[in-house]
Amino acid sequence: MKTILIFCCCLLLMVSCSEEQDFNQVDDLSLQPSLASSLLYFESNEDTMNAAGTGVFFSEVFTFEAFKEKFIADEVVEGTITYQIENTTSKSLGLLIEFLNEADVVLYQEPFAIEPQPTAALERQVNFGPNGESLEILRNTAKIRISATNEGDGSSQSTLTDPKLVFKSSATVVLNVE
Repeated sequence: MKTILIFCCCLLLMVSCSEEQDFNQVDDLSLQPSLASSLLYFESNEDTMNAAGTGVFFSEVFTFEAFKEKFIADEVVEGTITYQIENTTSKSLGLLIEFLNEADVVLYQEPFAIEPQPTAALERQVNFGPNGESLEILRNTAKIRISATNEGDGSSQSTLTDPKLVFKSSATVVLNVE
């Protein structure tokens, strides 16, 4: 009797409702992970600006190797760069961000006219890809230059404690992984 019962159970399991498995589904899988990272941070106090007088008080070129890896450069489908600027000084300031290729040719630039305090922090997002600037700018960028100019005077002093210019930037890119 037990043998018949076990035989019937096995028979039922073999003919029960089951769907044939398709292990080739992985071929149809497509992922688009999003990667985020800080990009540049720059800070300068008002005393440094006054010591430099009017004109450029900071200029620096930074190496940018985010797209040096071919896989990343080939698979990026869109990107966003976010800039955040806070000025608590008594100065009108200019800030210029330039994306340069290996030959130091400017591929893209983002200028900022910054009012003296008291002003709200400025945030700007720049999109690259289908709804923005060309992705080729990001793919070909090898260096980023940041230049800051004092558009005001070289002697005024803010009444705030520790007046300074703070610049932050971050980048988010979306990759197509198949």
